[in-house]
Order: sequence, then structure tokens, then C-alpha cells
Amino acid sequence: METLVYRQTVQPLQAGTLTRYMPFSGLFDDALFHFPSGCNGLVEVLINHRTVQIFPFPPGGLALDDATERWRLNENVIKNDPIEVVVLNHDNLNPHTITVTIHIDETALEKK
Repeated sequence: METLVYRQTVQPLQAGTLTRYMPFSGLFDDALFHFPSGCNGLVEVLINHRTVQIFPFPPGGLALDDATERWRLNENVIKNDPIEVVVLNHDNLNPHTITVTIHIDETALEKK
């Protein structure tokens, strides 16, 4: 199992985007989202695979406070696919640092 870690600090009322390209093909097994205390549901996170939002589904964003949550993805990815994590900070006073860790099984592909 391999991991991709996305960690970014987003300033008040800003959006942050980090894009990584898959080093190999495999299955996005799950993602671990960490929202530190103080986010108060004002910070949304979403994941795009190529040009399609894959989490959360249906489109929107995940917003938590003082929480670390794991979500299943079950998304096939191909080497060199762009994977983008977008953080939307709706807080007008504070920057927030969000971490998303995606676990990839390079030995499996989901049968669809």
C-alpha cells in the first residue's frame, strides 16, 4: 500500500489546490482527512480525479471540525493521472491547514 499526502494551509476566504500525478496504476482504496480544531465546518475539501470530482459524491465538499475521518474511495487510477485536492476556506478570519492522505493499492484494480 502506497500513500499520497496532500497538506496545505489556505488563507482566509481563499481556495487552495494541490495536484499530484500518479506514479503508477492502482486502486485508490481510501482517504484519511484531518481537520484541526477551529475549522468549525468552514473549510471544505474535495478530491478530483482527472476532471471529475470523486469525493465527496455527489459534488460538494466535506467540512468537519477537530476530526480525522477515513472514507472509502474505490477509484481506479492510471499512471500519470492527475489527482487534485481542493481546499475551500470560508473562514473570513483564520487560515487553516488540512491534511489528506490517500492510500493506493498498486496491486489491485476495482472491477466495474
